[in-house]
Amino acid sequence: MLISFSVRNHRSIKDQVVLNLEATNDDHLEESRVITWGKSRLLRSVAIYGANASGKSNIVKAIKAMQRIVLAATSPSVMSLPASVSRHISVEPFRLSTLTQSAPSGFHVEFILEDYTYSYGFEVTAVNVVSEYLTRKGELGKEAMLFEREANKPLRIGDGFAEGKAREQFLRPNSLFVSLCAELNGEISTKILKWFQKINILDGLSDAQNFYDTYERMRDPDGATALADFARRADLGISGLKLREFDAKNIRLPAEIPQEVRDRQVSMIVLQNTDIATRHTKYGPGGEPSGEVELSLKQHESSGTQKFVMLAAPLQKAIDSDAVVIIDEFDSRLHPLLTRELFEWFHGKSNSSKAQLILCTHDVLLMEPERIRRDQVWFAEKDSQGGTILHSLAEYPSDEVRPTTKFGRRYLLGIFGAVPHPNLREGG
Repeated sequence: MLISFSVRNHRSIKDQVVLNLEATNDDHLEESRVITWGKSRLLRSVAIYGANASGKSNIVKAIKAMQRIVLAATSPSVMSLPASVSRHISVEPFRLSTLTQSAPSGFHVEFILEDYTYSYGFEVTAVNVVSEYLTRKGELGKEAMLFEREANKPLRIGDGFAEGKAREQFLRPNSLFVSLCAELNGEISTKILKWFQKINILDGLSDAQNFYDTYERMRDPDGATALADFARRADLGISGLKLREFDAKNIRLPAEIPQEVRDRQVSMIVLQNTDIATRHTKYGPGGEPSGEVELSLKQHESSGTQKFVMLAAPLQKAIDSDAVVIIDEFDSRLHPLLTRELFEWFHGKSNSSKAQLILCTHDVLLMEPERIRRDQVWFAEKDSQGGTILHSLAEYPSDEVRPTTKFGRRYLLGIFGAVPHPNLREGG
């Protein structure tokens, strides 16, 4: 479970911003919106609001960047590179300040894995790792340093991280130590990388990117049944779903292509050409039901229907696997009532898992006291120098913003900031 994420000097984020999923002492909507795990109380979801160009998407992209950097060293394409090849680190420093152009970007995450709380972070430039650290805290609350790393200094390894010893000789200036240890089958580091792998980050504007989760769920009979039932109950006019999987036997590739590359190409072609049939009731001359007809999800259904199906699968998967799912543009192309229903469903009583949802949205219908807590609402906006800042509704005094306050209305009035101030009607 995710406790917090922080980042600085990445894209529109200059100074450090922190997204905190720890619940406050407020007991509003406690049962459905808060996950209790031992002494920890974590939010099941948070919603980030803000004007266009405020940096909401860049917070999501920062999480994606950290995930990509951690997992890069163990990807097949990178592992196949010879040692002499330089590995570029994918970071984008804040460009609107002379102070940040060549400064490192910093990423930090705190999360619960099994019975431990881990704090992991690093500072990187495009060409090298400036610092990296990993700590672990058990039930008794005592924090132990597992390793610390600073450029041009000896690597420090704690007693609880035996897998890191004698690995310094393999460490490169532009590679993360935790990724190296996982690559060499370290127990703790492998668990950490698997935690990062389970974070599912979705772009609400890209159905093609999100199709894989739907495809995988439709290949499982139980998953397909659950997804079809979900689509029926969404009032989309769909009575069922059916996978139309492209046959890999129809793919012809040159014989000289290496097997690893061939497998990846085949998987990609299968996915690109696979479709899902949506079943609809067909009616006769008198309006009586007369069988069913199958339509193509990709070719015949509306963009909103496509998006709903593409979002339903990863949300169901997250609940099944206790994972974190992050969705940018959550409400785009969906009716507000359907967006609200998705949000409520995720928090329903059937959700006994430890899954968490982070979303970026403009939908103020979600920002109502009967469905969201103050600590779940976050605002992104730009400061006077163009840098993204982030603050929570829970930071406002409780006598000014109560659990029953109409958050959405006050937000649109600009009381909490993070709204646009267009002036399109002047100037002709």
